[in-house]
Amino acid sequence: MFKSQERELLDFVKNDEECVKQLKKFDDSEALAIWEHSLTLNEPAYYLYDEKFFLVASFICWKKYSKNYIKHLYDNEETNKLISDCSNIVDLGNGLGYSTQYLTNLFGDKFSAIQLPNTEQYKYNEMLKIKLVDLSNCDADGFIAFDFMEHILEPIKYLDEMLLKKPKLLIFANSFNTRAVGHFREYKVNDVMISEKKIGRLFNNHLRAKGYEKLKLKFWNDRPAVWKLK
Repeated sequence: MFKSQERELLDFVKNDEECVKQLKKFDDSEALAIWEHSLTLNEPAYYLYDEKFFLVASFICWKKYSKNYIKHLYDNEETNKLISDCSNIVDLGNGLGYSTQYLTNLFGDKFSAIQLPNTEQYKYNEMLKIKLVDLSNCDADGFIAFDFMEHILEPIKYLDEMLLKKPKLLIFANSFNTRAVGHFREYKVNDVMISEKKIGRLFNNHLRAKGYEKLKLKFWNDRPAVWKLK
């Protein structure tokens, strides 16, 4: 099932003339240069998310990172049980929908997803029949966020919105201190701009202050990080 869907996307990329044109126009280096220049103007180039080349970036992220994160979570006895004990988990910024669907295939139909509407990624989620939700209206006891929080200018504020649901499980694969389209060099915390090198520690300390405990796992590069409510 998955391989046929992956072929479908690859065929889309290969055969869609507009997509090929966008890929040539917005390769990784050029898109990143556009994004980082927009940050110097305090006008983030969010339109890059709507370019079809970002479909390919999302697909690569799934193949290279997210798929392995989920395998780690499934193969580890402790994390497998924690996920299995949840009843409604939201996959934040789930890209093309592969992560949500893979999680559902492994753990059962307890996953929904959040994605920006009116984007190519959103449309692809709809094609895969992924249940998309509004964070303000969802009832969740767990959240998964792979390579997502670094795309939020105020990640701790967004985290607090998640914590209002009092989830018992939080799973993150943050990469604040890396260069990529959509990543910020500084993040806002209580109207103060914080360096990308410091935001990760603040993020983790905030979770601890809110009563969460980080599991001691041996995943490579500490990704994903798994937090449970004490």
